[in-house]
Amino acid sequence: MREPNGQTLTGGKRRGWLRWAQWVVAGGLIVVLIRVVGLRELALKLSGLDLRWVLATTGLSLFLLALGGVNVWLLLRALAPVKLGDYLPAYVLGWAAGLVVPGQIGDATQVLLLRARGVAVSGSAAAYALDKGVTLVVFLLVAVAGGARYLDPTHARLSGVALMGAVVVGVGALGLILVWRAARSRGRLGRVAAALCRVLENMLSFRRRPLCVARNGALTVGKWVVMAACYYAAFRAVGAEISATAAGVIPVMSTLVGYLPVTAGGIGTVEWSAVFLFGRAGTPESVVVAAYVLLRLVQYTIALPLAVLATRRMASAERSCPSTREPT
Repeated sequence: MREPNGQTLTGGKRRGWLRWAQWVVAGGLIVVLIRVVGLRELALKLSGLDLRWVLATTGLSLFLLALGGVNVWLLLRALAPVKLGDYLPAYVLGWAAGLVVPGQIGDATQVLLLRARGVAVSGSAAAYALDKGVTLVVFLLVAVAGGARYLDPTHARLSGVALMGAVVVGVGALGLILVWRAARSRGRLGRVAAALCRVLENMLSFRRRPLCVARNGALTVGKWVVMAACYYAAFRAVGAEISATAAGVIPVMSTLVGYLPVTAGGIGTVEWSAVFLFGRAGTPESVVVAAYVLLRLVQYTIALPLAVLATRRMASAERSCPSTREPT
């Protein structure tokens, strides 16, 4: 049986159950973690927040979001004439979606939103994929260094395999999402293959723009520094101080674990891995959980108004200048 849009009811229900299952797993992991840490201890940490460091965490989170958006836009601008004001709303909505949906679905959201504004999927997907690839290379290098410092040799090897698996699964999920969307809109696998070839051609075109790639790499390192500062501020907000090395390395390792599409937005898996890794650095479990809860709250607090503003901005642009969709 099919719905009016041609989608099978069975397939829609299956995807709905999968999303619910991922949220259930995320909630279960968080509940167990809170029970292990102790609700009273966690409440004490969060009730004594230092407002100055909370504001610093919020400001750094906003700066990190803006820096990430500009970094991708600079790549996309080399492929398509897209204004920063037109790109950032799509980036913000994709980022906000990535906080609550599993895998890399949120990452693909901005590609689809830009498509609705007439930006070819082959261009936006290529720019995003290249930026993601550079970020993963930087993060993997940081994670390898972190594994050598905070894990014993056996765990370091296992974590290396797990992180590589997370990367493969994350990138594969993004690829499958793009293929599925293209197949659904075009209806023919041959055209999907052609669209993916155009994405690859656009990515390879950056061989003629080495400065663009180098600039992206430099800004990615800058994003990592800001990210480390953000986590340092979050820990200071809950009354703890961590080393610069721990702030720069451990959040990267836990973020890579969160790429696995086990839970919605990596909720639960990120926190559990952070508790284990920061525990190796001597940080109490209650402090780690409190800092990560604060970071989640800051992200959601930022995401809601920004998503509303971005939606209104895109709707206003659509009314004032209706776009011609370009599917590939």
